[in-house]
Amino acid sequence: MVLTGSEKAFAAGADIKEMVGTEFANNFRTDFLGSWNAILTIGKPILAAVNGVALGGGCELAMMCDIIYAGEKARYFLEFFLRAIYKFLETFWFF
Repeated sequence: MVLTGSEKAFAAGADIKEMVGTEFANNFRTDFLGSWNAILTIGKPILAAVNGVALGGGCELAMMCDIIYAGEKARYFLEFFLRAIYKFLETFWFF
């Protein structure tokens, strides 16, 4: 099975408007991302063909695949990771 997007973007990640106002506990109770488990139960190799950006959840989706074929324009971005690094650096530099 091959997952791919457009030349501009593999996947942009979550719809932030859908997630505004939600709380972690409620998301956990309602299995908000439960459909993502389906990719783990397919039983066949899954190839992510990435040519363009894979942002946030799109990057995570690519990492869930068995093989990633990265085109020349492939870029990966996990915003929460960068935010954590910036918070660490703020703490480090100002204390």
